[in-house]
Amino acid sequence: MNEWLKKSILLSSTGPYYDLLIDIYPKKENENEFIDQELWKEIQNSITKKDNDKLFPLLVRCIKSGLKFPFEDHRVGFFEKNNSNLSIKNNPKVINEICQQIYTMDLDDIYNGITAPKKSSRQIGPFFKNWIKRGSLGYKPIRMSDFKKDQSDAILDAGDTEMVNFAKKLGFNRTDNEKGLDFIARINKKYIIGEAKYLSTYGGAQSKNIKEAISIFEDPNEDIIKIAILDGVCFIPSNETQYKTILNYKNNNIMSALLLKEFLHSL
Repeated sequence: MNEWLKKSILLSSTGPYYDLLIDIYPKKENENEFIDQELWKEIQNSITKKDNDKLFPLLVRCIKSGLKFPFEDHRVGFFEKNNSNLSIKNNPKVINEICQQIYTMDLDDIYNGITAPKKSSRQIGPFFKNWIKRGSLGYKPIRMSDFKKDQSDAILDAGDTEMVNFAKKLGFNRTDNEKGLDFIARINKKYIIGEAKYLSTYGGAQSKNIKEAISIFEDPNEDIIKIAILDGVCFIPSNETQYKTILNYKNNNIMSALLLKEFLHSL
């Protein structure tokens, strides 16, 4: 078994594991999202006029900007993912049925539905990068222009697209080569590319998350060091997908974020 995976399993079972993780993945109270007030006024006017053709595209616009639909309806996702204007015109009965339900709701309930806070699992993603940006690993992340200037030790501070494009230039390749990356560093002239996931429970999306993280090992380029930075229930010995998955990749660099600094220094 890879030494960093072994250390991670040991840390999760014998040390103050979750106490230490608070610094990386703090609990965040769910706060309502913000909606542009001009957009909200347009929605209110459309509701007052019962204008389906104007109201529904505005609500789809809300979803695409990270807000929510006022209530749960499995059909809404279709219009979000497809060409919404054309789809709306082609499906007037469904649009009318959905809008009629909105017209029966109080404006406060509609507003609260649209701005409802994200699920805590969806808030976790930025925590890891924010922790990195605080210099927690002993290196203050730097922007792409500075990262490219020389071969000094550094951690890259960049968005998903920038990271993916830079990784490709290094020769990184996997099945889904457009998927975002969470970590790129250069230590002792070696490039390290990583995926970070916090797995709070078993099953569902959590099983998908660990498979996405492990996919980083699909890249055959031996000049790049690949790491899966995992935390949560995955290190608990069990018959669950998370634990069985890391055992299937036990010879790869799988580790808790708590060991990442030590790992980088070992290079």
